[in-house]
Amino acid sequence: MKILLGLLLFSTMIWADNLALVDHVDSRLEWAGVPAVKVGDRVDGFGWQLGGFVEVRNDARFHQGYLPNHQWRGYAQLGYIQTIHCADSLTLLLPAGFHHESAHASMGIQESTNQAYELLYDGRYRNVNRNVFTAGLAMHYQHHWDLQMRGDYLGYVRSRNTPEGANTALTNAQGVSAGLDVSFPLSWVGKAQWRWMIGGFFRQEFASNQMTATLVHFDEPSGAQELAVNYPVFRATRTFQGSTGLSLPLGKRKVILYAEYGFGNLGGFQDSRQEITRVAGGVMLSR
Repeated sequence: MKILLGLLLFSTMIWADNLALVDHVDSRLEWAGVPAVKVGDRVDGFGWQLGGFVEVRNDARFHQGYLPNHQWRGYAQLGYIQTIHCADSLTLLLPAGFHHESAHASMGIQESTNQAYELLYDGRYRNVNRNVFTAGLAMHYQHHWDLQMRGDYLGYVRSRNTPEGANTALTNAQGVSAGLDVSFPLSWVGKAQWRWMIGGFFRQEFASNQMTATLVHFDEPSGAQELAVNYPVFRATRTFQGSTGLSLPLGKRKVILYAEYGFGNLGGFQDSRQEITRVAGGVMLSR
């Protein structure tokens, strides 16, 4: 019984989520050429995790002030992690869960531009909606330093990642993701328990077969043109993100001073045809 309780408790402690995850649950202040604010938290218990956040950021192409107000994103997750092996410094786990992401632009924002990607801000209601069931395998190696790795299958249901289409159609799709974290104690700061963290994340979303009739802006030689076309509801996208930071415990949470590099589709309100690059830094409060 003691071993069983120990495994249940251990499974709630050792895997939260990847530092570089595009949907990392935390509260943060961030600067990426323009400001972003996120407010979120997570609760853990007996292998279960429940959490979420609300994020507001500006689009770097349309900086309109010091308070973020362009892109809104809500995220919620419910997951369970089952320990399947625990010996010496190595633990293997089976994580599974459900995640929801909804993102849209502030209504009323319109920008004069002749670039198709930037005409997401044309006054129409456009949104991203991801509902995804996940199942995977995670590994945690704990010694003087910590190594965590995780891979997941992503099953999207009633989802869309193409806000460039002026519709709200939903479909099913699939994807895969992988994450890695390494952290090292910094003994040179004495008893403060600072740790240096490095994380990487990759996600590949695969296109669905469903098309819908809609209006989409395309770049033409004469400038952006809005055309009526049959357009995918869910397109193939790729995401790469790397993060590093200094972590200091603060009660049951930790404060992390971080820097981050991302490329591709970085979640939230983004034209699925566009791969963007974002370099960011800030401070977060996390579990």
